Amino acid sequence: MSHRDWTMAAFNEFFKKVKFPQGAKVIDIGCRDQALKGVFKVYGIGWEGVDKEGGDSILKGHMENMNMISDNIYDLVFSCHSFEHCEKPISALKEFKRILKPNGYLFMSTPFPCEHQILRADKDHIMCLNLMQIERLLDYVGFKLVKIYVQFNDDREQNNNIITIGRK
Repeated sequence: MSHRDWTMAAFNEFFKKVKFPQGAKVIDIGCRDQALKGVFKVYGIGWEGVDKEGGDSILKGHMENMNMISDNIYDLVFSCHSFEHCEKPISALKEFKRILKPNGYLFMSTPFPCEHQILRADKDHIMCLNLMQIERLLDYVGFKLVKIYVQFNDDREQNNNIITIGRK
C-alpha cells in the first residue's frame, strides 16, 4: 500500500469518531494531483486544495503563507506527506490554525522513518520530524493534541506515517 492508502485508512478511523457538521469543508494542503478530492466527496466533505504549483481548481500558494484564504473557513486542514517539504514549519502550523474554524481539526500525515525519506526519497524532503518534535510544534502554536502515533505498514522500511491529529 502507498503512503496515501495508509493515511486514508487512518483518516477513515478518525472520521468515524468525529461528527463533522453538514457542509463541512476541508483544505487539502499540498494536493498537487488532487488524488484525494473524490475521497472527501464520499465522506460528504467539501474539498478545496492548495499547492505551491496551483492548477485546475487548486489554489496556488505555500503552506507557510496562505493569505489568499480568509480566517476561520475550514472544519478540517488535511496534509498528506506535504509537511516534510515545508521550509518554515511554525509559520505553516500558524496558517493551518488561522484558516481553521474554532474547534476545527488538523489531520496530518508525515513520513517515518527519517532515513528513507531524507536519503532515498524526494530531494525536496527537507525535514523529518519525530513524535516529540511534532507534539512540541503543535503545542507551541496553540493546537490541542488529540492523537499522535506511528502507523507502520507490513514492510516497516518505507511508507510508514506519523499520524497527527490536532484541534484548534
